[in-house]
Amino acid sequence: MWLRTCSVQLQALGGKVLELSDLRCRFHITQVTVNTPSVAILRITNQNPTTAQQLVKPSSEFTTLQISAGYQDEGMGVIFLGNVTQIIYGRENPTDTLTTIMAGDGHQFHNYAKVHQTLPAGSTPKDMLNAAMTEASKYGVSLGYIASSIDLTVPKSARAIMLMGMARHVIFDIARSKQAYASYSRGKLNMLKKDDNAPGAPVKLNSETGMVGMPTQEIGGIMVRSLINPKIQINGLVQINQADIQKLPLTPIIYDGNGNAIYAPQSVDLAQIAADGIYRVYKIEYDGDTRGEPWYMDMACLKQGQNTSQSLATPGFSNPA
Repeated sequence: MWLRTCSVQLQALGGKVLELSDLRCRFHITQVTVNTPSVAILRITNQNPTTAQQLVKPSSEFTTLQISAGYQDEGMGVIFLGNVTQIIYGRENPTDTLTTIMAGDGHQFHNYAKVHQTLPAGSTPKDMLNAAMTEASKYGVSLGYIASSIDLTVPKSARAIMLMGMARHVIFDIARSKQAYASYSRGKLNMLKKDDNAPGAPVKLNSETGMVGMPTQEIGGIMVRSLINPKIQINGLVQINQADIQKLPLTPIIYDGNGNAIYAPQSVDLAQIAADGIYRVYKIEYDGDTRGEPWYMDMACLKQGQNTSQSLATPGFSNPA
């Protein structure tokens, strides 16, 4: 039933593709909700030395990493798409060579795209977003979804607007003005509020659909592990049976070795259990090995509309309020 399938590709601007999944590939991907590109670290064992040495050259034509995963009976889906940031070739041990590829989803746009344009009086946040996304498209980032709760047609500017600086700042400032946030996901930039979610029906998580172990109620989220499922994405919804969630007893006060109180958890920090079992995914970490056991995704989830101090402290997560 759970026959894994995977495709790991390096892609060049001209359309050339180097398929790597016939080798042993190990990957770790971290995806967070907002403002920060997702990061992938890919390790390839015993790659052809000539090919590996070509990849590490600054002039290498391969600039994009795409990782797709899934199962033979249900098909694959993209779980990461991003810009290659560094490639290292060396040895893992005396007998095996190792190629390490690091990539970031939206990395080139996030770090290098600039906008320099003057918009006329009467321009709206949507016009500003379009100007920034014009620059984003030059770096391979396209517009994903804008939640229906976000109205970008107002306000209309009373005077001309000069846009000058990093394109990402224009987008993040627009989101902040709407009490929303922007996020990168698989080569697309999305914008939504904390009560919104990515399009699509909730994915049911239980022992029959790939859930591993028991989900736990913790400070900052409902933590759950499952086999890799490409249908689950950042800001997407999952459905977890209430009875499966292991509740966390809240220690009133934590003391240091000298008996001094150093932390007093608040009930607001504890992830709420949803009556309908529906949660929004705000962080995903993937661990996969095409020749080994790891094939998991660990998720931090919150009831719709809830944020906790820990979720807001997640790297890249800023409080839209």
